[in-house]
Amino acid sequence: MASLKSVINGTITLSSSVETNFTAAILAPNVYVLVVDLFPMLSVDTIILNIYTTTKPSGTERLSFTKTFVGVQSPPIQYSVPVPVDTEIRCTITASVNGQHSYDWNILSVQ
Repeated sequence: MASLKSVINGTITLSSSVETNFTAAILAPNVYVLVVDLFPMLSVDTIILNIYTTTKPSGTERLSFTKTFVGVQSPPIQYSVPVPVDTEIRCTITASVNGQHSYDWNILSVQ
């Protein structure tokens, strides 16, 4: 049976509408899931989560997952789809409308 392991986690504070990396690109092959606690969101907030990957080493990074959240979230903890990666993965958050709050996050790997 597969289990999950935290690769890296933290709290990110957004101060503008600029797309912000949760962390530098992760280069270890695995299946990853991004988890973000959107509890701080208010009814006027819009948050976008993106995951970028490449199809081959030294390939062009492209968007592989995106999800937009508007307003108060129920449930507040949101998970991305599992993303299989054998090259690299980079996860970002954008507060496209308001949303300048602090968010707890975690990047899990499937073991």
